Amino acid sequence: ADEKQLAAAVMKIVQKEKLETDLAFMFNFFDTVVYCAAKNICDPDIILDLFYPSARELYVPFYQYIQTQQNSFNEFGVGVETLVRLKNSTAPKLTVANDAAK
Repeated sequence: ADEKQLAAAVMKIVQKEKLETDLAFMFNFFDTVVYCAAKNICDPDIILDLFYPSARELYVPFYQYIQTQQNSFNEFGVGVETLVRLKNSTAPKLTVANDAAK
């Protein structure tokens, strides 16, 4: 299946199962976690250690949903996306988190 078909299928599941509100709360939580690390309120390395596994579990199946929502809401899912990308990159952790939380 191509990307558009996959995105449509994920959106259909989210709507059918009425997951929009729950997903919004979860994505908002991760946005707050990344903000906390970016502002040095929380230790960025500990944040990655604690929350990366859950962020990845949310990011992988809902990647297309995040991308679709970002068409309307630019910052949607930025916390989850930041945690996943940071863990899989060699970029300085706090610098990237700061950029994402602006």
